[in-house]
Amino acid sequence: MSKYELDARFVYGPKHSHFTESKLEVVSETLRNVITSHQETKEVREVLDQFPHLKAFQGALGKMAGIDFYDPEIQEAYWIGNDLLKSIDRSDAREVLLQFYKKSELPDGYMNELGGVLSKPVILHHNFQVAKIAVIDSGGMGDNLDPVNNCMVRSAEVLEISDDRVKVNADKLYKNQYGYAIEKKDEIVKYEANLVGDLKAGNIVALHWGAVAMHLNEDQEKQLNYWTQEVAKLL
Repeated sequence: MSKYELDARFVYGPKHSHFTESKLEVVSETLRNVITSHQETKEVREVLDQFPHLKAFQGALGKMAGIDFYDPEIQEAYWIGNDLLKSIDRSDAREVLLQFYKKSELPDGYMNELGGVLSKPVILHHNFQVAKIAVIDSGGMGDNLDPVNNCMVRSAEVLEISDDRVKVNADKLYKNQYGYAIEKKDEIVKYEANLVGDLKAGNIVALHWGAVAMHLNEDQEKQLNYWTQEVAKLL
């Protein structure tokens, strides 16, 4: 896997509204080339720099770990989770994260709201970012968690493959009388073999924005499940 590939895999799927249509085409092509051709050009990093949430979270991780915030270990910590993430102090992470958000030139009103939702502790993981920050744009978690689950990175077992669609048994966030928890549900998602590689029943994969993003090995599955559960405890 190339240096920027993990970021590219998870950023590629969503239709990012902060780009014009023509710019989005260039961004998508650049990201796709990273995934399929393992390119590591300076243009890739310039593209990734244009995603404020990714840059803030990985920037905070990199600063606290003392390594480049596009290091593959940082990318894995943010998108999936790993032992590096366990070494990050969750209480200290809030102030470091806010420092990086202040550099992103987001509107003052958004920054004020951001400061309000980011109570300690903070987990520097994508699923925390989705559940605590991305929902600001939609007015909060609400009763319908489909948009949240769509944006979260979730582990799933492949059940059936049919051309460009896959039936999976996937983790999903739901609300019960005690708070938020994770349950397994079957669903149909998109699948692009050129980006993911061949799939077969029993494979464990990561989902993002209604599609298979990548294969997961056993350790990655355990880490993603662990950090998703940890995020659910803080909601």
